[in-house]
Amino acid sequence: MELTLNEAQHSARLAVYMTDTIVVRLMEDPDGLYRWRLSSADPDTLEMIDQRYELAHTDSGASGASVWTFKPKKTGRTRLELAKLRPWQGGDAPADQFAVDLDIR
Repeated sequence: MELTLNEAQHSARLAVYMTDTIVVRLMEDPDGLYRWRLSSADPDTLEMIDQRYELAHTDSGASGASVWTFKPKKTGRTRLELAKLRPWQGGDAPADQFAVDLDIR
């Protein structure tokens, strides 16, 4: 089963299964200065399968979504975190954050 998450699930605790595919879809402006970046995911528990940008429209400057796809690797609890940062940004606070706690069964 595919479990699609967005900004509405921020801070949620979710049960997922080893057979699930987890897709995180977060809004992003392609012309903006901020991009979603993976800030924390346990590679022993979650495997990132894909990361891409999808335009909402074909118009130049149209908004879209940063899309991240993960597969569970083992059962247990883990936290998945993404941060919206400028590409050159170092230790500054992110403009936005997304995090979910996953209970993988």
